[in-house]
Amino acid sequence: MSAFFSFILKKWRRLRLYFRIFIFKKPSGADQWFWENGDETYRLDYPLNKQSLVLDLGGYKGEWAEKIYARYQSQIFIFEPVALFQNILKNKFGTNLCVTLFPFGLGGATHTDTIFLNDNGSSTHLSSGTGEEKIQIIGIDQFFKDKSLKEVDLMKINIEGEEFFLFETMLQHGLQYDIRNIQVQFHPWIEDANNRRNVIRAELSKTHRLTYDFPFVWENWQRIDT
Repeated sequence: MSAFFSFILKKWRRLRLYFRIFIFKKPSGADQWFWENGDETYRLDYPLNKQSLVLDLGGYKGEWAEKIYARYQSQIFIFEPVALFQNILKNKFGTNLCVTLFPFGLGGATHTDTIFLNDNGSSTHLSSGTGEEKIQIIGIDQFFKDKSLKEVDLMKINIEGEEFFLFETMLQHGLQYDIRNIQVQFHPWIEDANNRRNVIRAELSKTHRLTYDFPFVWENWQRIDT
């Protein structure tokens, strides 16, 4: 998407939102997120610094990681299994010693899978798109063990359905205790998504507090001792 087209699209979305608010008075859901400019506020406002470790699950083209680094100069691990996006990330962060790119995804278990390519909606759980590619998924428990991770300051999760499996493994192994903030986008088209999300949230609430919540848009869980 060109910068000009992206600018026009943002203007159109805001005009459409103004109209809807004029008719219905109060925005909700994704409209509320857009109205509050959540991508530039909620998703970037964290107590981070140069010593912080940030995990970006679903790096895509690196826009979020780039903004986090510009603001905090934190250490960032980016996980991106799609070759096209890996190349974009290499070009963007190739000389940055604070950013490490891992050419695989994190998920519930280690396995090889097929991802169906659909730009930022590429997923192993939706069989539609412009093509497909074999990718590697590493179980989050295995990665934390291999890297001896004990304190992650922020983990962002946008992995198009795999988040349910990742959380179920993470909670099973108690890895949530090692993560200060968990920023996640749940996806509603996974089977039994509402119930599975509710179970995950109930478990998270034992160790973390909800700091913002736009259901199936973005939400954040902060560890209670933070």
